[in-house]
Amino acid sequence: MGKYLKHGIDKELNSIGYDEIYGIVEERLHKMLGSIKEQNDRYVESLVEKTDTKAKHQKLESEKGKIAKRLNVIGKVVKKLYEDYVSGELNDGNYQDMLNDYQAEQKKLNQRLSEITALLSAATNQNEKIKKFKEIATQYLDFEELTAELVANLIDHIEIGLSKQTDGRVTREINIVYRFIG
Repeated sequence: MGKYLKHGIDKELNSIGYDEIYGIVEERLHKMLGSIKEQNDRYVESLVEKTDTKAKHQKLESEKGKIAKRLNVIGKVVKKLYEDYVSGELNDGNYQDMLNDYQAEQKKLNQRLSEITALLSAATNQNEKIKKFKEIATQYLDFEELTAELVANLIDHIEIGLSKQTDGRVTREINIVYRFIG
């Protein structure tokens, strides 16, 4: 039986037996691997949908396109603005005010474009990680017993919550964080 304090902030010592953890992990792995075996790509798609929705992805792509168009327009406007300034059609004050406004908008749009690119990249990376998890998980679809190799390849870590007493029963939340998914 292992006893632990969670980051030194718990008020009471918690303990949980090895056999309890072993049984829970084995049961959840059988359930998850069974879902992969039965549903195959549908299960992986459901994991992808939980982490990244297609609608959100499409919205970001649309926003990215609008920003790119606006940046292109701003570039042309700034060029025309400079030409008007050089030809004497604009005075110094008006030119500088307008240029500052366009440059501020351009900076803001470039920052948002960077954010969108990072979000899209992260979503793509997460989808690739989920597919990698599926590739590894399919090797263990019919496992007989938990092995160190199986646990190391599929599980990143296990989070064990504090004991809680409800209706005379002591319970605790156990969360398994799988590799590549969490």
